[in-house]
Amino acid sequence: MSTEQQSAVDPRQKLINRFEARYLPKGPLRDRWKAIRAKWYADAEHTGVTLEELKTLKADWAKARAKA
Repeated sequence: MSTEQQSAVDPRQKLINRFEARYLPKGPLRDRWKAIRAKWYADAEHTGVTLEELKTLKADWAKARAKA
């Protein structure tokens, strides 16, 4: 892959892929993930999902795992 192609990759995709392979227990985290997924797959440009929203979900998920 060239440098030009690597820079064109959407940084949100890495976090989306991380959560696709994870199990989130029932509750607010799973509800947030379902809402994000619905927005992500709603259109080809994924306009409703922000990187900050995904990072916040990841941080909250990590905190929940640390408590358990």
